Amino acid sequence: MLNNINNDYHWALGLIEADGYIGFNCQNPKSPSSVKKIYTFQVKVSLKNYNSRAVYRIKSIFSVGKIHKSSDGMITWKVSNTDILINKVFPIFDTYPFKGKKYFDLVATKEAIVLYKSDRTWQEKHEILSILKESITCELRNISPIWYPYLEPKDYLIDPEPILLAPAQYKNMVPSQEVLKTLISPSWLSGFIEGDGSFQINNRLQAVFELGQKYNIFLVFAIHKFFNVPSKVKITTNLSYFSISSKHPRVLDEVEKTVEKKLLGIKSFEFAVWRRARRTVLVTKKEKASLILNKIRLRLIK
Repeated sequence: MLNNINNDYHWALGLIEADGYIGFNCQNPKSPSSVKKIYTFQVKVSLKNYNSRAVYRIKSIFSVGKIHKSSDGMITWKVSNTDILINKVFPIFDTYPFKGKKYFDLVATKEAIVLYKSDRTWQEKHEILSILKESITCELRNISPIWYPYLEPKDYLIDPEPILLAPAQYKNMVPSQEVLKTLISPSWLSGFIEGDGSFQINNRLQAVFELGQKYNIFLVFAIHKFFNVPSKVKITTNLSYFSISSKHPRVLDEVEKTVEKKLLGIKSFEFAVWRRARRTVLVTKKEKASLILNKIRLRLIK
């Protein structure tokens, strides 16, 4: 049984995996004559202000970083001190490895910090850091090594150059439910749903659970199999967005059991309204729940 500290870290890693950022940016020097490029390295999570509880919780879990509220209605937890990243944040990431694209973003950022602190010339640093920056934006690297012992084909896993597989190939690579239960904890999945999940009541007043991700195709197929969703994964024509949508009672029961007492902020309220609507037989209450959830969704879209 996982202890509470482990559960907190799993939740935090799930939220970062779904809605966080790990990387670095280059800023031009203030002096035009300077050849030095200024790089900033950071780990951050940005959510709408009404999700502030989730942001404050992740800061509490890591016990480092700062929280900033912006004029556009966003609240951000950010760690940008490289020593704190190396000594306090990255060791947690190493203990609880990412399952998708964030794993490779972390690897590139670690390499970038080591290079930035090295005694190479600024020109050399900038050239190599530019290449590492491109690897962070590469959407093809989306299967963490934690899956490798269970996946086929092996050739894809050892190929130094990532390739885009057909959606059916990613689906077939997902291991069994037994393996998924050992690699995906309820706390991690709750954090992931906190970032990219949605609870809705459709026009027929049926409860619906939805989850979507940009580019992280393998993770979406893994979660799809974790919940044993009967309907197919929805895929945009340009293969840039993958989503799950289900109104199957068994799936919804499993989702409820997974996220029970683990969500915060607007997602917690959304889940509570959705769950009450599932349990009532009164049409008026279902209609009211649908109206509330649609208003929440419109706010999120805006």
